[in-house]
Amino acid sequence: MIRLGSLCLLIVFNVAAVAAFADMDAAMTALSEGRYDEARRELTALAEAGDPDARIFLGRMSELGVGGEADAERTAQLYREVAETGNPTAQVLLAQLYLDGNGVEKDHASAAAWLSRAANTGEATAQLMLGDLYVTGSGVPAEPETAARWYLAAATSGHPDAQYRIGFFNETGFGVAEDAPKAVTWYQQAARQDHAEAQARLGVMLFEGRGVAAPDQAAAVEWFKLAASSEQIDAQTNLGLAYLHGLGIAPDRAKAVRWLSRAGLKEDPRAKEALVDALEQHLAAGGTLAGLLDQAPEFRDYLEKNNPAVLPQ
Repeated sequence: MIRLGSLCLLIVFNVAAVAAFADMDAAMTALSEGRYDEARRELTALAEAGDPDARIFLGRMSELGVGGEADAERTAQLYREVAETGNPTAQVLLAQLYLDGNGVEKDHASAAAWLSRAANTGEATAQLMLGDLYVTGSGVPAEPETAARWYLAAATSGHPDAQYRIGFFNETGFGVAEDAPKAVTWYQQAARQDHAEAQARLGVMLFEGRGVAAPDQAAAVEWFKLAASSEQIDAQTNLGLAYLHGLGIAPDRAKAVRWLSRAGLKEDPRAKEALVDALEQHLAAGGTLAGLLDQAPEFRDYLEKNNPAVLPQ
């Protein structure tokens, strides 16, 4: 049986919890509507009552200068207060401050220590970032095998960047045994989450028939299209080459030149070389430069940057 005093405490606690949620909703509404002073008042009241999320939001406002001047030292203080309670989100945010030297002295070892605490709770972003540090040897020893373990942990939780990284490790044999089928599997998982780099690498694997039963150029081209639309340079070049040579898709010189020009503007050497071939093919087939410029206006931008003297006056 619950005593009357205990029941009263439960009722008070529940009412307070509902009020806290209501205040957080009010703060979020004020933030979204640009009423920053009101949002800060609501969040400050919640933070003083011990709400860790409110302290984190106040830290983000301070870090980004929302509704006032940015205050890096105040940001670090707020994140640290919450991080020391074991909150993994705050630990990751504080680690990023140490990586950037924002509000604290730049210290990759301290960043790694905070990321390790968060990563050990299963926080996927912390696991990814800690893996990156083990790749570069920043604040921790350069240990590709340890990086791979953290990437795998984050990838298993569904983090697309980690899925791409562990896929690349499996493809290249860096930090793990080379395993093309595993690479394809991880690339597929990241690609389905719109990860452009994974889409581009998956396209290459399918095009070359690595890690799969047989090459599938048509499927590869579809992944190149998705990645190219996200401005992934290698995919733009590969898609342009597919259109130029009719690999996995019907040949289309104008589309080839359009995609190759976009990659060429980003200084991709393969794209630049392919554009010379495409123009030579076009002229050999009786076409004109002016005609190609009409069909592929991106080529004009490319020539204006790289060889303006050839443009028709």
